[in-house]
Amino acid sequence: MIQSKVYKGIEYIQISDLSLNEQLAIREWLTLDTIIKIQTESELLTECVQYKDYTYWVENVLSKQATQKATVKSKGSIINRFGLAIDN
Repeated sequence: MIQSKVYKGIEYIQISDLSLNEQLAIREWLTLDTIIKIQTESELLTECVQYKDYTYWVENVLSKQATQKATVKSKGSIINRFGLAIDN
């Protein structure tokens, strides 16, 4: 998990601060209304997510996906690029 940033009481992360795999995964999970922009005095921060939404995703979505992949691989299956398990 990455460290949050705070601007005027809004605790957030920028999607671009995540690893490429995490960026792709969180974009698939998020809805358009959960992606926010934050206007600071010096710049417009795009593709931000409130930290509470990010932590929920890490704890409830990302961690479950990792557990499922590990379980499937340990059973002798291969996960193809569509996330489907194929037995060897």
